[in-house]
Amino acid sequence: MKSKYMLLTSLLALGIGGVNAQYRGQVFIDSNGNGKQDIGENTIENVVVSDGYQVVKTNAAGHFELPDNPKARFVFATIPTGFKSSKTHFLKTDAQQKDYSIGLVKDPSQNPDELNFIQITDTETALYGSWVENVRKYAANQQSSLVMHTGDICYEPGMRFHAQQVNSQLMGVPVYYAVGNHDLVKGEYGEKLFEDLFGPTYYSFDAGPAHFVVTPMWGGDYQPSYTKDQVIAWLKKDLELKDKNKPVVFINHDFAIGPDFVLKGKTEEIDLKKYNLKA
Repeated sequence: MKSKYMLLTSLLALGIGGVNAQYRGQVFIDSNGNGKQDIGENTIENVVVSDGYQVVKTNAAGHFELPDNPKARFVFATIPTGFKSSKTHFLKTDAQQKDYSIGLVKDPSQNPDELNFIQITDTETALYGSWVENVRKYAANQQSSLVMHTGDICYEPGMRFHAQQVNSQLMGVPVYYAVGNHDLVKGEYGEKLFEDLFGPTYYSFDAGPAHFVVTPMWGGDYQPSYTKDQVIAWLKKDLELKDKNKPVVFINHDFAIGPDFVLKGKTEEIDLKKYNLKA
């Protein structure tokens, strides 16, 4: 009896035959924009959710579950066309976090046939300038749906400045960031500060008629912790679950891919032409 008991205890400790921790939550319409699901706020089915490793869709009740993964640092949603996040599209994983629900609000600036968005890149400054107000005014005047910063934000001072002054709340539209080579800085790992300020280094979202995929730099001033194989493995799952009718647009600082559009790592590869690649 003692040996059987010890074996059972060991199996449970390893999670074999027991119940593993999971990342659970719902994607819901956050009508009042408070980031919490209140009574009467409906959930949304078929929204893609990921931890950067596994990729799932919310079920008919708008619920999702992802297996516990000690390597995962975020749970994030692929925002569907016609919506934007009420707070952020991601949540940091935490052993104490029980609910990873993500709220969305309707985005009247989008329509399913076209998308007006702004790309900025290589701003490389920690100083406030007229360009910030110019981008904000241009986004409002042109009814742009989002601002996409494609990297080299730049170094620690520039990254902290942008997080404080060039964000979704102050710019009036969703602001997304991609990591550049000068955004991989000294720390626990190269992308640690970027993650602390802007969230995951690779993710996807739908906007207008397209499926956008944001990919990271493969290297830079400091070594990142992610690998190309890791990103490709996630990318395969993400693209398999996207709407087949949506073209794919890749957003990045430098994709470093050949004319065959086959992205290759050490053990993983993916032919992007098979997924309605547009740009």
